[in-house]
Amino acid sequence: MMKVVFATSFAQKTVLARAPRLKYFPSGPVKVFVRPSLTKEQRVEYSKAQRDKFLSRSRVNSFPPPTNSNVTPPQLVDEPMDGMGNRDGDR
Repeated sequence: MMKVVFATSFAQKTVLARAPRLKYFPSGPVKVFVRPSLTKEQRVEYSKAQRDKFLSRSRVNSFPPPTNSNVTPPQLVDEPMDGMGNRDGDR
């Protein structure tokens, strides 16, 4: 890890705003990450937020269970049916 101090806050904000572009920077096998300077409490809070974000994405049961919306509920019929599915009064 290396700490870099910029001469102006404008330069610092510019570098931090462009930090996501480092993903495409040809740095060889070493990956480059830039983040703002954080206090210990901020680092702990950030770490917890990242962990919670990862866990919420990796949950197996994150999708709602399938519904049987195309199924008609069973109905009670007073009239008996013949072998063809016709009621006695339908003939």
